[in-house]
Amino acid sequence: MTTSIDRFLNLRAQVSRRTSAADGEGGVTSALTVVAEALPCMLTDPVPPKRAEEHGQYVSQPQRVIYTQPDADVRAGDILVVAALGGLRVEVETITRHSWAAYRKGLVIEQEQG
Repeated sequence: MTTSIDRFLNLRAQVSRRTSAADGEGGVTSALTVVAEALPCMLTDPVPPKRAEEHGQYVSQPQRVIYTQPDADVRAGDILVVAALGGLRVEVETITRHSWAAYRKGLVIEQEQG
C-alpha cells in the first residue's frame, strides 16, 4: 500500500518479537523471532535521557519517535534493529494509529549495545 508518508520512510528496520514456548520439561523458554526483515520507517533524532519519572520508573536511555506505514505490524515490546544507523537497536514502548490512517507513530527507547 502506497501512502503519502512513504517518501519520508528512509530507513529499513528488522523487527523481532518475543515469543514463548514450552521447553518440554515443564518450563517456558523465551526467544526473539524475526517478524519483518525490512520494515520501512523513519526515526527522529534522539531525545536525551529524562530524569522525570514516567510510568513508575526512571528513563535512562535516549528516546526517539518512529513513523511507519499505517498497516505496519509493529507492537509494543518489539525490538527493531536499523543497520543503516550502525545497528541501532530500539524497543517499541508505544505505537498508535491515527484516525485518518496516514501513518503509525510510536515511542522507542534505545537499547544498550553489546
